[in-house]
Amino acid sequence: LVSDVSRLLLNSHVTAIEIQDSSRNIAANLNAFSSANVAAKITSIRQSGTPTALAITAAQLLDNAKAATLDKITDSYTLNVSGVATSDMATVAANSKVAGISILDSTSQISAHLDDMRLLGVRLVSAKATDRTSLALSATQVNNEAWGLGKICGG
Repeated sequence: LVSDVSRLLLNSHVTAIEIQDSSRNIAANLNAFSSANVAAKITSIRQSGTPTALAITAAQLLDNAKAATLDKITDSYTLNVSGVATSDMATVAANSKVAGISILDSTSQISAHLDDMRLLGVRLVSAKATDRTSLALSATQVNNEAWGLGKICGG
């Protein structure tokens, strides 16, 4: 269990740790698992119970150390990624483990990338503006992007 990791790290005789815990606990402890002294000892991570998508941030997914920790998960898993800037949308979407994407960016960037957001299809969970600027759309955009306008919420 995740709760046992800190105790095991105190034992100098422990050279390898296999973690098995809920999807929620694994996601909540991704940063701790990725620190150099912990990551060096973790050999595998498994989800217990009914696996659910791991809720992580774009910053975590795009961080090499945290991505390496995710690679230690031995069973099938998916990710719901929040805080995705439109500039990182394609990189996040290219990861086959990503099931859900929540965009967080300025209104102008959201407006400028509506076509790109449409390409995310059902993986687009939401798009939240970081400002309170009105979303400027042309009539064509309203017609073409109607499917996803309900997923956009103001800051």
